Amino acid sequence: MASPIRSHPEPAPALIDPAGLDAAFSSLADLLNQAPGAPAVVRHALEVVREAEAMLAAQRQRIAHLEHLSATDDLTGLGNRRGFLDHLRRHLAAAKRHGETGVLALCDLDHLKQVNDRHGHPAGDAVLRQFAEALRRNVRETDVVARLGGDEFAILLTRCRIAGGMTRIETLAALAEAQALVWRGTPIPLRVSVGAVSYDAGATPDALIAAADARLYECKAARRDQRSSRPG
Repeated sequence: MASPIRSHPEPAPALIDPAGLDAAFSSLADLLNQAPGAPAVVRHALEVVREAEAMLAAQRQRIAHLEHLSATDDLTGLGNRRGFLDHLRRHLAAAKRHGETGVLALCDLDHLKQVNDRHGHPAGDAVLRQFAEALRRNVRETDVVARLGGDEFAILLTRCRIAGGMTRIETLAALAEAQALVWRGTPIPLRVSVGAVSYDAGATPDALIAAADARLYECKAARRDQRSSRPG
């Protein structure tokens, strides 16, 4: 099971000024040049080196933390659009080298605007978090889920047969829809529109996303037609 969502990650500490590293190494050079071989000087020089190494390690850790935040959706804890597109480009390049196939799906939560209008934005946020958690719990570690923005999510099923991947996407949507949110005593049903496409070793990110988006539009149009054809 995936790690718990952090809706509000702690702010990253300020980066270390690189000038501090330059000063540390400058002090080391001065000491060694002035009195090479002197035991006290050498010991102090080693302390300076250790301090510089610690500063570099802290700098790398903080940069990695900032990079993680820049690729994470704050509300759901999933990857955001930027992080997902970066991952998709890298994955498709690797899939091309190894001849792998998989499935990309774009998902929209239907009627989220009505939820916000009727119950308030906190209820809409709760719906988004619940859907994100349903996806997170039911995908493999090798798969990728992200919130692209608003009510749109992406699911990348990697290293899977196309038929099996399409079935899993349908199962994920059904599992999410089966978990109605109860907001202040009122059930809020969840409806998901999905556009899924398979990819092979020759797929490109732009073409794949465009194809999935077209399928998503077809799904939403079909649902509208179904509603309009129902007897009044």
